[in-house]
Amino acid sequence: MIDSVRRIAAVLAQLAPPYGPLELPPPVSPEEGLDDIAPGYAQFLRLADGATCGSMGDIRLWSAASVRQTAWMADDLAGGAARWCAVADVLQNPVFVERATGEVWWFSDLNIVWYTDTELASFAKLADDVAGFVDYLILGPGYVQHLGRDDPWLAALSTSQ
Repeated sequence: MIDSVRRIAAVLAQLAPPYGPLELPPPVSPEEGLDDIAPGYAQFLRLADGATCGSMGDIRLWSAASVRQTAWMADDLAGGAARWCAVADVLQNPVFVERATGEVWWFSDLNIVWYTDTELASFAKLADDVAGFVDYLILGPGYVQHLGRDDPWLAALSTSQ
């Protein structure tokens, strides 16, 4: 995860105006308890307290405060907030970590608004863990595959390798 966070920081630093350059927020203090946040995501927060990725902020990794304020997003999922932890959003559709397994799930149909998917038809596993989500959707081929953008984020991403 450390290498992935360093790479996000490098991409943010290479974004040209008006998109950047940007910096990651400082990590959550070791003194702050993160027991209420899914362990895989807590590990990310110990490296950076959130991140806004993509040229237009299409993917937002939430701060610890934001994660705590959005527990209600899991209300319609089986097991609710006891099972799911909302940690991010892609085009304003939430991304969840299943607390017990560490798996990352999302509403994969980015052409609909997540809360209108009442049957949860597009709710699907995205990655085995938070690191896999970051490496695939933010730093890897999933960015173009799912967001379909050839943009300054992708350009900065390709020059940061």
